[in-house]
Amino acid sequence: MYSHLMMLALILDGFFSIVKLKTHICILVVMETLLLTFHKWKKINCKMLATKIL
Repeated sequence: MYSHLMMLALILDGFFSIVKLKTHICILVVMETLLLTFHKWKKINCKMLATKIL
């Protein structure tokens, strides 16, 4: 009985650590894409501003 509980606890622990890792990766990916789109948008904006000024 005790060993079963220990195994269950270990499995749950592993499962939760995987979930945490996945959420961390998802957050990182989302932040990366946001930064990339922001940089692209800034570049486009700068180009548009430059063409308007020139």
